[in-house]
Amino acid sequence: MSFWGNEDFGLAIARGLVPGAKAFAIPGRRDGVSATGLADISQVPSTAAIFALTSPGGQQLEIFSDDAQDTAAGTGLQTLELEFLDSAGAEQAETIILNGTSPVATASTDIDKVQWMHGVTVGANTVSEGNITLRSTAAGTTFEYVAVGGNQSLSCRYTVPTGKTGYILGWQASAVTKVIDFRLRANVDRFTRELHDAFNFQDALILETAPSGFVPFSVPLKCPAGAEIKISGVSAAAGGDAGCQFDILVLDDDVKINSRSMRLR
Repeated sequence: MSFWGNEDFGLAIARGLVPGAKAFAIPGRRDGVSATGLADISQVPSTAAIFALTSPGGQQLEIFSDDAQDTAAGTGLQTLELEFLDSAGAEQAETIILNGTSPVATASTDIDKVQWMHGVTVGANTVSEGNITLRSTAAGTTFEYVAVGGNQSLSCRYTVPTGKTGYILGWQASAVTKVIDFRLRANVDRFTRELHDAFNFQDALILETAPSGFVPFSVPLKCPAGAEIKISGVSAAAGGDAGCQFDILVLDDDVKINSRSMRLR
């Protein structure tokens, strides 16, 4: 039995046949997880917290590579799409043509929460030739990052948009080189499922060196609009590398799900 009770229902969502319903896998990666305190799983350099300290808060950003081949006619990453929420909490997306090491300003001037960014077109190398940085203008704070040799940012975070509700279906993590204590976190009360200012632990997973673990939720964790979800970890010793992911179903608040399609088998 699947998490929705009916495997056909999950396939219908994947095929786009359920209006107002989307499912996302939100992956993350971090090398050198802190051994002294929780660090969010993200490739953004030198960032312990990917929310609060590093949310743009409604501004224009700029993007650049540290390699000249990440450009419209280059061999690396040519264009990418930035997924974000504006200050009203609405989902937005912008396609950006890279210009190598020269920063390109976003057309959007109201970027409030970064969700992720991913490649759209590439050159002969098929992946980025350099590290791609999304930051505030005038060489300010870094908000997102695509590491060299990839086409997608790997910050394990998601903000539920206005007018929608998220349901965390499960999560997984991998301790690559050291024992790591992982925490699934959200600014949501564990019992009432209401928004809070503070991030609360929703679940925990401690992994020995090399193993991976997956935790499915038989009852998905409800997260209202505005909820910020992430995975953090602390390593048992310096040098711990980590990968992780959480899966989330996002429904428009006015979506109507036929109870028959969710019946238990």
